[in-house]
Amino acid sequence: MFRSQPILIIRGIVLIASLNAVLIAPAFLLLPTVSVGQIAFAQSNPNCFNATMPPRDIISACNQVIADDTRHAQAHLSRGWAWYELRDYDRAISDYGQAIGIDPQYVYAFYYRGLALEKKGKLQDALADLLYFAKSDPSYPDAQRAITRVTLALKAGPSNAARKPVGTTAGLENISMEKSGGVYVVSVRFNDTITLPAIVDSGASDVSVPADIVSTLIRTKTITDDDFLGEQTYVLADGSKVPSHRFRIRSLKVGNKTVENVVGSIASVNATILLGQSFLSKFKSWSVDNEQHTLILR
Repeated sequence: MFRSQPILIIRGIVLIASLNAVLIAPAFLLLPTVSVGQIAFAQSNPNCFNATMPPRDIISACNQVIADDTRHAQAHLSRGWAWYELRDYDRAISDYGQAIGIDPQYVYAFYYRGLALEKKGKLQDALADLLYFAKSDPSYPDAQRAITRVTLALKAGPSNAARKPVGTTAGLENISMEKSGGVYVVSVRFNDTITLPAIVDSGASDVSVPADIVSTLIRTKTITDDDFLGEQTYVLADGSKVPSHRFRIRSLKVGNKTVENVVGSIASVNATILLGQSFLSKFKSWSVDNEQHTLILR
């Protein structure tokens, strides 16, 4: 039987002394508490979590891990780090977002996503991620330096502060999306606190949010008892009916568009965030450009 093995951290490097090998990875690749199951899985797929390997080898190994378990947050985090090392910041941001969406406790994903967003010139979003990480680990010096650097860049003048993640013209917002598994995914910021990937789903009545994300918003005190609106029955695509508790999202930001008092419904922990009609219907019109992979809000 596989036994729990000692973990040693030296200068930010985690060494897991396994039965047959030593796995090497940056400290952020592991949660503060690592289960025996996680260690056993890492041992069987060591290259995904071995920071001494070339980034493309890490990506290849993590692709296999994620193919076996699409909700393996640690593998998404590790692959995001490899993409970052290759300066493919868009893919890094996507993987960090996936890791956060699966388990927001992977706070280092916020830090590294903040760095990737900074590289893309998305300074406001970068600062938000870095500040969120700093609340969890205020003693991390690199994060403090990054916060100072991004803050100064924003204050430097209109040329920096005006950088936008998407195009805006005469009230028309074009927001970049990523196509994943036949659906479009866009970054959504909840209550000016946490940014997560969401599927654009016009068939969903409300914005559907997994229970663990709601718990995170409660812990950050951006949702209180007054924000819960009771229960409603929803009809799913297959015709089945399920009850769900509803709550008020105080602000929901997509691109540069912020909508206040959006109705959300609470889904199971394993569900995916759905950007539904309670957000989309707030606009005069909205559409999807399949060629440019953009969400257009007016």
